[in-house]
Amino acid sequence: MQDEILTRKKIENIREKVNFKLEEYFSELRGIEKNLIDAMRYSVMSGGKRLRPCILIMFYELCGGKSEKIYEIACAIEILHTYSLVHDDLPCMDNDEFRRGKKSTQAVYGEAAALLAGDALLTASFDILARNEFSEEFGEKNMLRAIKILSDMAGLGGMISGQAEDINIDKNSNLTDKDLLKIYENKTAMLFSAAAKIGAVCAMADDKLISLAEKYGKYFGIAFQVFDDIADFEKDTGKKVTYATLHGQEKSYNLVREYVDVMMNLLEQTNGETSYLKNFSSVLFK
Repeated sequence: MQDEILTRKKIENIREKVNFKLEEYFSELRGIEKNLIDAMRYSVMSGGKRLRPCILIMFYELCGGKSEKIYEIACAIEILHTYSLVHDDLPCMDNDEFRRGKKSTQAVYGEAAALLAGDALLTASFDILARNEFSEEFGEKNMLRAIKILSDMAGLGGMISGQAEDINIDKNSNLTDKDLLKIYENKTAMLFSAAAKIGAVCAMADDKLISLAEKYGKYFGIAFQVFDDIADFEKDTGKKVTYATLHGQEKSYNLVREYVDVMMNLLEQTNGETSYLKNFSSVLFK
């Protein structure tokens, strides 16, 4: 119980620091059309658990990283994640008018402004990672590697492919568990993997630890998506085919627990301080 309390405090501390850095980022933007900045800020600052920044920072610290500048790297991940949500809510996609209990960006600013805000957030994430100050702090090769990781896992080979497959998920009557979990891996887990992997890379970890971080992110992301499916199922909002609608709550919970066990076994293979990452799952998947 005490470990969970400390982990919750750690999560809240990361959220506060990341939110501060995000506000700082938007306040420093100059010479840009005001409505665009307002839409970008609204999208990013309208709630959010900041789970991807948490994983990035926890892996950075697990691998021995000490720099406070890692919070700005974490902001890049959160900004990119937000772009994906803004575009998901557009009329041509899910056409959602609410996000995180508030009106979605397209509902407040209109479709065109939301589209451009998403575009701007996507490119801003890479602009942040490419800054000279981070090459000096974490190493030029490491930052180039981080940019490549994010490009691969959030792009055609990962999140975008998963979202494209997700659009047609109800049209595939022969969808298997393997197919569905692969979509989850691409659509959701890839960005968690990118966060964990970039945290390890910025800490100059060895290849074994970087690979372990990537695997942890994969299993965490799939477990997170299945857990989210269960929540939708319980709220009677499961309007599309999900693991929970196919197999029910009990089997879905069992899969989440199975993946949590895999994550715990991965962390046992490290020599660093793993308590926060070990308790991260138990805090979230309840």
